[in-house]
Formats: sequence, C-alpha cells, structure tokens
Amino acid sequence: MENTENPIGWYEITKDIIIPLLGVISTLVIGIIIALIIKNKERKAKVKDILIDHYMDYLTVRTSAVEYEINSTIKEILLEIKLESDAYFKGNANWHLPIQIIKERLEELGERLKNFESINTNWSIYTYRFAFLLGKNSYFKDALPLENNITEELISSSKLVSIKNDILEKIKKDSELMNELNSSDSDKINRALNKIYGIVTADYNQYQFSLFNPYNTKLAELINEY
Repeated sequence: MENTENPIGWYEITKDIIIPLLGVISTLVIGIIIALIIKNKERKAKVKDILIDHYMDYLTVRTSAVEYEINSTIKEILLEIKLESDAYFKGNANWHLPIQIIKERLEELGERLKNFESINTNWSIYTYRFAFLLGKNSYFKDALPLENNITEELISSSKLVSIKNDILEKIKKDSELMNELNSSDSDKINRALNKIYGIVTADYNQYQFSLFNPYNTKLAELINEY
C-alpha cells in the first residue's frame, strides 16, 4: 500500500526547523554581544578604579618629592649664606653666632634628607603605568608632550639656578630679615632663618605648581573620560 502522506517540503523545514533555529542563534549572538559589552564596561570600570588609585599614589609621591626638594634647596641656600658670609654678615662683630646656628640647621636638614631615603620620591615610574592603562595612543597624544616639557625643564636645571639666585637676592634686599640675621639674639636669628625657609617653600612650590599642573590636570581629565 502506497504511503499517501505528503512528504515534508522545504517550506515546512524552513518554518518548523530553520527559522526557530535562527531565532535561537540570534538570541545567543545578541546575548553574547550584550555579555561582551557588559564585560567590557566592567573591565573599563576596574581599569578606571586602578587609574584613580595610581593617580592618588602618584600625587602622594609627588608631594614627598617636592618636600624633599624644598628641604634640599633650603640646605643649599643656607650653605651659600655660610660660605659667602661676608656678603650677609658684613660689619657684624657677632657673625660667629648666626654661622653656628646655621651649622646646626644644616645638620638638622641633613638628617631630615636622610629620612627620605626610605620614602618613594620617584614619580616618573607612574608615567609608564598611566601610558599602559590609558592606552599608548591616548597617553602619547595628550599627556606625553606635557611630560616631556617637565623632563626637559628638570634636565636643563637653568630655572632652578634662577630660582635660587632670586631667593638669595630677596634675602639680601629684606632689611628686616637681614637685621634679625645679624642680631646677637639667637631667637631673632632663628626667626630670620624661619623666614628664609618660608621664602624657599613659597617660591619652590610656585615653580613646581606651574611646571606640573598642566600634566596633572591632563591626567585627571583622561582618567575621568576613560
């Protein structure tokens, strides 16, 4: 007896098998794409958290570096005053008193600078981390030129020499400070030296701010936009 049932046609195969299968595949593909998007967002969120942590660490190290450099500059200024005593204690019969106090301050500064040996002041290692995490294209385009400006300025050291010379001139021109420095009263001498510390700190901070602020600001913008 012949089989009178109609054979399954292409339409039925398409309708009952292929189309549902395509629907399942499409759902899977869309699900995979969504999962990848979510995963990428999660990855970027994690990287951004790492970037923020590195940026905060970088600022901490920069603060330590500036503190070290300020103390080092103060030491150089006091050493210059001590070596060029004729220019600062001319006609002072008690010149030995401020010189002795300056020697004590130099010893204190020397000990303070030794303490920085155990503190990380190397901020440059963070530039490699920022380049890696932000992506070389982004970092090289926007941040690297500013980093190079800092490097060139620090290598030349001409600005630092100029700052130190300006500070020494400020000291000589400050009659009140010079009078206290040449006093026979140790309290007044120490007050004058504290003023010198203040001058160095203010001038050096201003120099560091103008040098690093463009780079620091650009880094913050790139991290915020990541």
